[in-house]
Amino acid sequence: MCYNASRNAETKKIALKLKRSLAKIAHIKPQMFINGFSFPELPVATINNKTDLESAFWGFVPSYIKSDGEAKTFRLKYLTLNAKSETVFTLPTFKNAILSRRCLIPATGFFEHRHIDAKGKNKIPYYIRSTEDDIFCFAGIYNDYVNEQGILKSTCAILTTEANPLMQKIHNSKMRQPLILPLNMEDVWLDPGLTASDIKDLFKVFDENKMHAHPIKKYNAKDIDPFDTTVIEPMVYDEIND
Repeated sequence: MCYNASRNAETKKIALKLKRSLAKIAHIKPQMFINGFSFPELPVATINNKTDLESAFWGFVPSYIKSDGEAKTFRLKYLTLNAKSETVFTLPTFKNAILSRRCLIPATGFFEHRHIDAKGKNKIPYYIRSTEDDIFCFAGIYNDYVNEQGILKSTCAILTTEANPLMQKIHNSKMRQPLILPLNMEDVWLDPGLTASDIKDLFKVFDENKMHAHPIKKYNAKDIDPFDTTVIEPMVYDEIND
């Protein structure tokens, strides 16, 4: 799963990486800690806009939703921050978006917890990032709804997949991880000509040798300062000896 991420990079740098204008997302500030359950606005590169970066609120919402209140209720009930790659083609909520509304969701890292005891009472958080580039991209899907004020809202979800050996050790309760696209596959993800088979071929587990992870201080996602740069500082725990 992926409910907390980091995007500690200036929007200008993200725009340069994704070769798009930042005009529509210039108001979105870098954040060291992004809590998905606050349903934040994220910069995204979409399949339908090759010129500009767009914004989308984290937490996928179907088009039949008619208000922001309904959208919040839907997100909390169905936990649409993520979409499983194994079921994204079959679930009614996601199946149309995976074919025609794919997006790149840029990040500089993400957070996950490791269960130290069987009951899950002792959990140690980790910060994980790609070593391919300072900015990497999650494979995402997006969709729009129109709220009660007639305002069109874009929403998105991060795809997830089975965990590689590194993430199996860290996310040892669910054995999942976000679908990270290798650098040479980012543009491919946004190719409108991809068939369902082509898209499924991109559902590959990211190479653990291109990832770095370290334990960090324990936190409460609701209370953490999203701009606190110390949140990703390494922490030593006696319980961890590997």
